[in-house]
Amino acid sequence: MLRRAPYTRSAFPVPASLCGACPAHHFRQRALGRTVHRPKGKPFRMQVDRARPFSLQRPATGRQLLANLQKFPEDYPAAATRHWRDAELLWSHQRQENADQLYGIAAECAVKAALSSLPGYSAQACLHDKYKLHIDKLWDQVHVHNMQKSFPGLSALLRLDPPPFGDWTIGQRYAADACLARDAVEAHRKAARRLLGAALISEERTR
Repeated sequence: MLRRAPYTRSAFPVPASLCGACPAHHFRQRALGRTVHRPKGKPFRMQVDRARPFSLQRPATGRQLLANLQKFPEDYPAAATRHWRDAELLWSHQRQENADQLYGIAAECAVKAALSSLPGYSAQACLHDKYKLHIDKLWDQVHVHNMQKSFPGLSALLRLDPPPFGDWTIGQRYAADACLARDAVEAHRKAARRLLGAALISEERTR
């Protein structure tokens, strides 16, 4: 069995502040923002400099990640507007693949904006997880009769068969350039515009 060679002062210079502690351990702790002290005549102890940030932390659990996400308030009308405007900017510069992705996300946010304003779809200002889907999956999850009174135009659109975003998928973001026909993107663009209008997101916000 091979044994690790002992540390020596000649092979591995030790700073005076280390006072004989293991050099590799010392420099590792210094990289983490810690200060190492070993007073004479006392056992080795590490003192943490709390004034400096501790950069190495335990990975967050699923619940912690969800809690962090919930710190951001859900504002679906603002999100729909933002994605629509960015999609239009990309569309005007012939970046149709990414524009198509944002048209789908804008449509998704428009539907969620309507759902979040109705009773039974959200709790504590957060949409239920059942409806946190992308537009191609969300389309069939919405009960159109529940929004007939408040959003008659949106209710009519969600009854379209086939659905205008049935051929849209979030996985297209991994595809190669020129993978989408311009006619398909134009259809998604028109559908997204209609959905934003039907969700009562003002025309001024989408300009």
